[in-house]
Amino acid sequence: MQAEGEVVVQVVVQQPEAQPEPNLTLPEEFPTGDLFTWHGAELIFIPIMMVVGVIGNLLVFYIYHFRWRTNTVTLYKRMLAVLDLCNVVLALPPLLYITIHPDDPSFYSLCAFTSFIALGTAIASGGVLVIIAVDRFLKLCLLRKTGVGSLFSKQLFAVSVAVAVVINVPTVWIFGRDTVHFPQHHVTVSYCFIRTESKSGGLFLGWGAVLALVFLSITVSLVYLYWCVVRRLRDLSDKHDELKRRPSVGVAKEAVVKQKQSELMRRSCLVFISVTVVFFVTYLPYFVTLVLSMVTPDLGRDMSPALKALYDLAKLSPLLNAVSNPFIYSFTSDNFRKEVIKLATCRACLGNDLFRRRAFSFGSTNTINKAHELSSVSN
Repeated sequence: MQAEGEVVVQVVVQQPEAQPEPNLTLPEEFPTGDLFTWHGAELIFIPIMMVVGVIGNLLVFYIYHFRWRTNTVTLYKRMLAVLDLCNVVLALPPLLYITIHPDDPSFYSLCAFTSFIALGTAIASGGVLVIIAVDRFLKLCLLRKTGVGSLFSKQLFAVSVAVAVVINVPTVWIFGRDTVHFPQHHVTVSYCFIRTESKSGGLFLGWGAVLALVFLSITVSLVYLYWCVVRRLRDLSDKHDELKRRPSVGVAKEAVVKQKQSELMRRSCLVFISVTVVFFVTYLPYFVTLVLSMVTPDLGRDMSPALKALYDLAKLSPLLNAVSNPFIYSFTSDNFRKEVIKLATCRACLGNDLFRRRAFSFGSTNTINKAHELSSVSN
């Protein structure tokens, strides 16, 4: 009962409104995000490699096929150019297409085709490099003038291509759409690489072991053969220096001639050694990504766009090998540079000289044969 004159104070405590609990689970379907943000490295790198690779390797094939006499050295360079052209012409356009259109129904088939061509040309190129090293070894270390020979080289080239095809058959089931979730960015990105469901499968692990064995065998063979070749060149150089110090004039002149021949052979070996080194350097980042895919299947989910761009460039690093050989030939061969300049200035187009092979015009037949022999070594 309330007394008269008593003031009643009523305190009302307002309860805070209940806040909805944060949704810690992301939806199953994420937006694909900005195309250039997540595929910028591929969109820039692939078209550049396509243009440079096609122009450079066409120049190599044209010069060494139409402008110079055929020998084993020009044959080997044409083989490498054909393989590189197959890579940039057949593999890169579909790769660029599925990068721009990741939701295309033909994504899986185009990705498998691209991977099959790219890895097939890599194995075949490794086989050609071994053939070249064996040819150098036979000529220098075993003193066989013909080396491997053009016909046998072509047969070995066909065998290398066949082996590459057989080894890469599993890529049809291994490569496809690889989807990486980036929870911090609420984005899912799809690209052509090893399928998510294949990364822990026995087929992928077995194929990876075979691929590692093949490239390890190629590496060991090339290191041993070129080690023997370099050691032989060093011995020849020491012998020529010793002959030049002898008092006899005839012996000194003979030593000078032999030293020039050895120098031409040395330059030729250095060219192919450079091609071999670039081959392995450009493929090393790609094989690192393969190993990381085996060890940590969810590697990409914590990457930023910048780090993913570097990761994509590592996967595309073998493309550098497809465009590097024309630059190596340009830096190491004055005659190759002269032919390129002739084409650039259209001097080769004058006088129906576009498809005329270069011939030597010396006095005697012996001199011509000698010049051709030296040219086959130096070019």
